[in-house]
Amino acid sequence: MSFKIIGKAFDLPLKANDKLVFLALCEYANDDDFTCYPSFATLMRKASISRGALSTCLNVLENLGLISRAIRKRQDGSNTSNLWTVHIDKNVDWELYKKRPLLTKRANHSSESELPKFKNHSSESELGVGGQSSESELHEPLANSFNPQLKEYKESSIKKDFKEKKRASSKGLDLTSVEASSYKANILEFIEHRKEIKKPMTQLALKKFVNLVNKLDNEGCNIPELIDNSITSGYSNIFKPRQQKNYKTQVEKNNEFIDDYFNRLESTQRQNNHKDIETVDVIEELPF
Repeated sequence: MSFKIIGKAFDLPLKANDKLVFLALCEYANDDDFTCYPSFATLMRKASISRGALSTCLNVLENLGLISRAIRKRQDGSNTSNLWTVHIDKNVDWELYKKRPLLTKRANHSSESELPKFKNHSSESELGVGGQSSESELHEPLANSFNPQLKEYKESSIKKDFKEKKRASSKGLDLTSVEASSYKANILEFIEHRKEIKKPMTQLALKKFVNLVNKLDNEGCNIPELIDNSITSGYSNIFKPRQQKNYKTQVEKNNEFIDDYFNRLESTQRQNNHKDIETVDVIEELPF
């Protein structure tokens, strides 16, 4: 931490975000050449701003001449945090700062060929005061550097082992359960289909498939047709056909409602006519 420049930084007529970023850089700068190399994540945490706002503030400070940046490279060619230099005694054109939107574009940085190599640190706690390492560590070779030629670097060892076991189990399947099935030819054809779509069946998957075939056969499904449809469609399993529902149109529903209405009306009229006949018979039987 450089106390020599932090006091001067507080007196600069900068806007809030610009001043917070500048103070963060001053905090990490050393007392000798006022250089530092905190990461973007560190500066974002210190200034409590987003990455986009941080980039804008750094561009403004760089165009004003208060800071300068140098891109650093690892020995394998990958980027790392920039090397920042604080110029606290720079004569700043504050009239230009009033037109801040014109300063948001990034300035040209120094040549990459002149940049030093550095040692990779696993965490900021391993760095020195202000997040910096000693000068001797800048030229040490990068230990355990990333090798871009490794094709399996994205896959974890657990996922890789699982894939190898799956491939090995699919090569020597036990076809005992298939031999006893009456759909042996169709099942063998489906096993080859699974290999063609790069989803070979394991022993457990074959057992479940044979059980599913037996279940659908007991339900009266056409197993050869189901297997052929799955192969044609590129499916990895067979599926029970859906039952087609007979949906009625609105006209048919209306006709049924009208027919039911007239049937009930006719039934009601018949009941009323029967009651009238019974009443007439009772009247005729009266003695007066």
